[in-house]
Amino acid sequence: MKKLHTKWGSENWGFPKASEYLYNLGQYGYLNLFDPYLLRDSEILYSDIRYQVGVSFDGSFSGIDIAEINGGYSGVISYFEEENTESLRENSGSENVGTTATRILTSRNNRKILFVCNNASSRLHFQFSNSASAVSLNSPFLEPGESLSIEFDKAAWSGGNSHNWIMGATKYYIGLSLYGIRESSNGNITFQEFYG
Repeated sequence: MKKLHTKWGSENWGFPKASEYLYNLGQYGYLNLFDPYLLRDSEILYSDIRYQVGVSFDGSFSGIDIAEINGGYSGVISYFEEENTESLRENSGSENVGTTATRILTSRNNRKILFVCNNASSRLHFQFSNSASAVSLNSPFLEPGESLSIEFDKAAWSGGNSHNWIMGATKYYIGLSLYGIRESSNGNITFQEFYG
């Protein structure tokens, strides 16, 4: 019986990592010294130059016994990038919004990206909500010509009242209905949404 011991750096030799017959009934045996025996961390897929390997033999050799230990290293490290296989559908349009709270977009729980632009000459306050009553003149707003951009969990707009938006909750907001209200006069708002 042959036993395989490994150690890393200046560690002490530990308990055998494997016990296998390396030679059995006149047939050469093969023992994989690389995986899993030389892995200090099972999450790491490659070994380290500081690893050392030892072999112990139980019993004694006779005149015809041969112990041959060969070593070498070669390897390839591959980097895998997960392919984004999700296809997104698109919806775009416009809505006329005045001084009464108006729904711009209905709820869509699989919405991923949204662009909204205030194309009118008056300030537009907006709010993601299940109810029109949530939008008010205290809501975040877009000045004329400004845009709201939401991509997955990040939101950006150059208007004000950003303190009324919890940035960490953006991914929850984006699936809700979008409402708008103006301080004065009616005006057009355009939107483009992408969803799964």
